[in-house]
Amino acid sequence: MNALHQHLLDSSRAARHGEPAPPLPGTHDVAALRAALAHHREARREARRREADRRETRRLEARRREADRRETRHHDTRHREADHREADHREARRPAVGIRRRLRDWLGRP
Repeated sequence: MNALHQHLLDSSRAARHGEPAPPLPGTHDVAALRAALAHHREARREARRREADRRETRRLEARRREADRRETRHHDTRHREADHREADHREARRPAVGIRRRLRDWLGRP
């Protein structure tokens, strides 16, 4: 049985029961196709949005982990330096910066 035979059968059944006749085959095909395409497009858009959100979330988490790692490293370094100072009970000496300039000033040479 093809679509036309089914339509004739449904039409005769509707006429016997006093109901309106069903639409002809293919009447709503274009509308159904448009609805299916619109649904598919919207599903693709939503999938792209979700993927973009996932990428953004991963990027932000990576930045947060990097910042935490930097902060932890900086924090650990500060504590190590503080522990070192407390152990020595004196400040670490600065390297000899500008020693030649100071010697010239002390010895009175230009």
